Amino acid sequence: MVSKKTAAKPNKKTIQRARAGKAQPARGRLAPRKDKRGLDAGEIVLDLQSAQVAGLVAEVQAVGGAAI
Repeated sequence: MVSKKTAAKPNKKTIQRARAGKAQPARGRLAPRKDKRGLDAGEIVLDLQSAQVAGLVAEVQAVGGAAI
């Protein structure tokens, strides 16, 4: 009976050696977007006395925390 030889799977070192010979293209720098997205800092401030967050503020203060 003749057995077939199977090709060995490449291991991590063989893959790294193969990649080491290839030249990698230079990675370009990322620039910030020109147009603004989202809300400004002044638009996201919540008043701590607001009815919408009063319950949460009370829970934070009850455990000794400070709502900011």
